[in-house]
Amino acid sequence: MQLTESLEDYLEAIRLDPADAWSLNNLGLILIESERFEEALAPLALAILFHVLLIGGIAYSTGADLEQYTPEFVKTLLGIEGDGAATAEVD
Repeated sequence: MQLTESLEDYLEAIRLDPADAWSLNNLGLILIESERFEEALAPLALAILFHVLLIGGIAYSTGADLEQYTPEFVKTLLGIEGDGAATAEVD
């Protein structure tokens, strides 16, 4: 099964680099697609944390104006429109 193989690949990538935000994110998405919602929370939360730290670190190290990183700027950067509210329905 392709999802199982992808899941194993991402787990191996995370084992090699626990701070790999993209692998954590993709692992979370695979878990969601597999309807393993509770298990998806931790890798997705870590992915968000590592992305925030990366953005903050880049901004700090380059001397960028940290005040530009307003919620509106980050939403634009991430391609989120409107208020970013979730639109999925929960049964």
